[in-house]
Order: sequence, then C-alpha cells, then structure tokens
Amino acid sequence: MLLLALLLHQVTAPNQNNRYLKLTCMEGQLRLAYTILFGDLPAEAERRRMDADGDGRLSDAEAAAYGQALARAVEARLSLEVDGRSVPVRFTSPEVGLGSERGVHPVPFSVDLVVLIPAPGRQHTVFLDDRFTPPREGETDFVLEEAPGARITASFRGRAGEGLHGLKWTWPGPRASDLEDRSVTFRYQTPNAPAARGARTWLLVPALAAALALSILSGLLLWRRATSTARTDSRS
Repeated sequence: MLLLALLLHQVTAPNQNNRYLKLTCMEGQLRLAYTILFGDLPAEAERRRMDADGDGRLSDAEAAAYGQALARAVEARLSLEVDGRSVPVRFTSPEVGLGSERGVHPVPFSVDLVVLIPAPGRQHTVFLDDRFTPPREGETDFVLEEAPGARITASFRGRAGEGLHGLKWTWPGPRASDLEDRSVTFRYQTPNAPAARGARTWLLVPALAAALALSILSGLLLWRRATSTARTDSRS
C-alpha cells in the first residue's frame, strides 16, 4: 500500500509534499495517523538535511533523529480537542520509510506518525486543526474512519455545525491565507465503551458484598440452630 502511494505521489506531485491524516474512532480511544509523502525534488533536500554527518549515506540513527524532529514540529502546530478539552498530541516511534535507497538523491520517501488518544465513554465531540506546513506544501487529505462498533453521527468544517457532511476532506495546496479555516469537528459514539463496562462492574460490588454478608449470616443462623438442637437432644 505504501509503495502504491509513493508511485502515485511521484506521478501527481514530484515537486510537492503531500499530507494524509486519518482519525479512527475506536472503542475507548482515537487513533491519529499522520503521513507526509515527500516528492522527488523536495525529497533530495530533506535527505540532505537528514544526513547529519554529510557522508552521503543515511543511517538508521539519522533517520530516527529526523523522524523525531519532524514529529515535534507537527505536534507544535496540531490542535486536538476531545469533548471541549485540549489534548496534547505526542507521536511515538516515527517511521521514516526510505526503502532501499539510503543515499542523498531525488527519491521520494514517507514519514508515518501515529498516536493513540484515550477517549473513555460512549459519546464524544472531537475538534482537529492542523496548522503544520511542510516545505513545498501540496495536497492534504483528511479522512475519518469508523472502527467496528463506532458510528460517526456528525461531521463539518469549523467548530460549529450540524449534520453529517462527509468523512473526507481534500485541499489541493497551501492555505490562501492564515484566515482560511481547515479545521474539522465531528461527533461519534460507541455502543460499549470500556469505561461504561467498568462502571457497571463497580455497581455490582455493593450487591455482591450484600449477598456475601447474607450468606454468612444465614450460615451462622443454621449453625446456631443445629448446635441448639444437638444440646437439647443430649439433655433429653
């Protein structure tokens, strides 16, 4: 799948860097996948920046350091809110997909960033605004995805709106100005969130304790009755 995306990227945008964001609604959490595909010509400049020691060969350590630096830059310009609360985004283990080409050449490559965001409960409202701008910014795709059991009930541009206005937005290039709003808000629900199951479990605790106490009390009464009967029989 990544190879196909890279090939398509070379054909459609050899001079640009495209972004692909996907937010997956899951039971108890959200998954944000953020991918940047660097086109042929800008890829050479990024590879040169990645080559910290200047030997013309990209090591795993250099790729990892580049991925971490890019992740921090994206995080600084990404705003995410869940149910009105700002949620800090911290990508873990960025993956720099150089493929077999480890030199400083005009060869496309990708960087994949992924983070899981806790979202306990059944219903949520999520707001996302991505203000990161890669060099030679090209196309941006933002996709909403429903995991099994999850259902998106509303989606719209900006902060205020109603209704379901699609699960995908595409922008062909950079913002016309800083005033252009590309933020997205959506609402979703899950039938059986982990927090709800946990709450039901805790509700059972008092009932179980009462049942245990009743069982112990019944046992004591039966024991006393049996002891009393035994004493009466021995006296007679």
